[in-house]
Amino acid sequence: HAGIRAMTAGCFPEWEQHPGVHNHEVRAGAISEIGGFRVAFFEAVHRVPTLAVRVTLGAKTFAFSADTLPCDAVVACARNADLFLCDAICAMADGARSQKMALDRMHPVAAEAAEMAVRAGAGQLACTHVGRFGNADRILAEAGAIFKGPVTVPKDGARYAV
Repeated sequence: HAGIRAMTAGCFPEWEQHPGVHNHEVRAGAISEIGGFRVAFFEAVHRVPTLAVRVTLGAKTFAFSADTLPCDAVVACARNADLFLCDAICAMADGARSQKMALDRMHPVAAEAAEMAVRAGAGQLACTHVGRFGNADRILAEAGAIFKGPVTVPKDGARYAV
């Protein structure tokens, strides 16, 4: 919150936060009830503090990896999720240079996203956050070779039923 306040003050000093907006700090392990949804937070592995998010309503669960290296906490976040939206910045088939960029940026490649989905027992996998050096067709093929449930590489604005 301090960083956001400092950036806003430096870039947009004339902007004031709307009085109806409230800031809430969340941490890994926290669980919140928001509008009837149960929202749980898991610590991701990234260069800045980052949380994976699990949202449940009734018997349906959506999980989002956020920016992260593959880790047990993200697998726990996606455990038995109906839909697991996981970063997959590129495919291993995009080449060694792309794989290095993914690792340097602390993001999984398609194979790693699929492996986490398998370990989690997720129902569907959507690979997102494709890098400009990644190829969506290769991501889809690589993830689909490992994860046997439905796999997609969503297009902007796509909607999915959970």
